Amino acid sequence: MKIFKFFAIPLFLFFSFSCKKENSPSLLLIEPGDIEILLKAGEVRTFKIKCSSNTNLKSLRITSREENSFAKVIVDTALTADKFVMTYDYQAPSVVDNKVFELTFILTDASNNQTEIPKIIKVSPVDLILKEKTGNVMYSHLSGKFDAFNLE
Repeated sequence: MKIFKFFAIPLFLFFSFSCKKENSPSLLLIEPGDIEILLKAGEVRTFKIKCSSNTNLKSLRITSREENSFAKVIVDTALTADKFVMTYDYQAPSVVDNKVFELTFILTDASNNQTEIPKIIKVSPVDLILKEKTGNVMYSHLSGKFDAFNLE
């Protein structure tokens, strides 16, 4: 029994002092919850952002990255509370062809722990409606009349 006490008490003390309390990660919720969002060029999508943590929050950043390009910071907010709520309106850029953008929401707490949520934004161009025009006359260069034809 003495041997048990001899080993048990130091072992208990070792584990009680060596256990380190870990902070739970910060919570970042983005609405809409879809990972992939389809938008037309110029269309606006509103994101509702909810942040919370056991410790104070440090910053919220939103970056945008076009496919095969560098990331650009589009929102950088310094925070001092443990809860934060905001809405962010994202307007899809004007594009000629279909493009893919990645929006990344990055929440950093006071301990420099980061929580990231990416959103894939697929942007398609706005459909142009063509108008029909008839009765166009084209002259040759040798006719002496206007010989240019403007398709615009």
